[in-house]
Amino acid sequence: MPWNVMVDIVVIIHAVWIAVALLGPFLALRRPRLRAVHLVVIFIPLVFVALGMYCPLTYLETWSRFRQSPAVAYPGGFIAKHLEKWIYLDFPIQVLATANLAWLALWTTVYARLWRKENKRDTSHFSAGP
Repeated sequence: MPWNVMVDIVVIIHAVWIAVALLGPFLALRRPRLRAVHLVVIFIPLVFVALGMYCPLTYLETWSRFRQSPAVAYPGGFIAKHLEKWIYLDFPIQVLATANLAWLALWTTVYARLWRKENKRDTSHFSAGP
């Protein structure tokens, strides 16, 4: 596989991960099984920050770029060239981590309330007397 294609694939996966983290509530609000997935998608980057690591996708992209040909017209491929400015925001890591933590807290709270409300509704028919 040409390395520029590999870079494009990694950047697309990165973009999809970010889209799921940001837009996941549109799917998860009505699908309780997706809520936990959405929370995990938000939580994993916080683990990397806490461990002082970069995202493994970033490592893979860097590794692929290192191996790609310097003669490639777009460094990293066409897709990478146009998506990277949206993926790699130029903010200090502390700002991004704080925003990510706030996003996780918001959706953990919302989903917990929904789960509680749904569990009350599911068990309410058992508490009704004869």
